[in-house]
Amino acid sequence: MKQRLVEGFMVLLIVAVVTAIFFPYFAQSKKSGPISCLSNLKQLGLALMEYGDDHDGKPPPRDFWMDAIWDYTKNEKILHCDKVQGAGLYGYALNAGVKSFGVPSADKTPLVYDSVNLARNASDLVASLPDPGRHNGCDYACYLDGHAHWIRRPAEPTAAR
Repeated sequence: MKQRLVEGFMVLLIVAVVTAIFFPYFAQSKKSGPISCLSNLKQLGLALMEYGDDHDGKPPPRDFWMDAIWDYTKNEKILHCDKVQGAGLYGYALNAGVKSFGVPSADKTPLVYDSVNLARNASDLVASLPDPGRHNGCDYACYLDGHAHWIRRPAEPTAAR
């Protein structure tokens, strides 16, 4: 009887230690929201590619891209970055330089990404990345090949010597 009590106590102790180790990680990831932002961008990227499949490989017009992909998403929540608070604020932009989905460097070309332009249907030439990034110092993007990942900032221009 005493041995079972000790074994039960040891099991509870192990569970408590494991919980104490991993609880801060799970609490932080929920609070910071990078997973939901990556998921939003991935879903937006897939919706944009589906739109392209139905429109001869062309992305939607940059001035109403969120509206154009509505039939492919039907989810207002994915249009908003979780780190951007306020009614009518979005936080994602479309790469206005993308004219076709069939490009050789699709794995390196951002399609939709975190942006400081908080307007609906924001777009630019990947010039509006938040600095520092919204998600623990990082920004995220969905690329033309469909993968979502952190985005590498363009190199700072250097002065000629």
